Amino acid sequence: MVRRPCIMLAALLCLATASDADVKELTQTELRQSVNTQETISLTVLIQEIEQRTGAEVVEIRAFGLDGFILYRALVQCVGGSLDAIMIDGADGSAVSSQSIMWQRVSAYIGAGAAIASQIGPENGTVCRQSETNAELAPSQ
Repeated sequence: MVRRPCIMLAALLCLATASDADVKELTQTELRQSVNTQETISLTVLIQEIEQRTGAEVVEIRAFGLDGFILYRALVQCVGGSLDAIMIDGADGSAVSSQSIMWQRVSAYIGAGAAIASQIGPENGTVCRQSETNAELAPSQ
């Protein structure tokens, strides 16, 4: 009888990690192809938009494929020096809620994202709180 709970636990662990298995960090070549076919916005345009809307400086940006979507995860440094994270839908540039399954799956894939998300609040709209233009980055529900 002791084996049964162990087998069930092992099966649950496999299921839990399988949900993140379809998250893939895009290579430069894959991202370039996606931009060239106009499936996603370019990094240059995205970085300019984020910096204009938040007043923050983008310090890191990574692209991920998930369920047919391309998502950008940007780490930004606010005017006061604090770091915030934001996730953007690569197709249209809209913010993805940190409460969404997409955010959670990408964060689980990269590991550190969950810790950063817990420090910045429940929504991307809180990026660099002192910015008055954050409303433009508020995610759709």
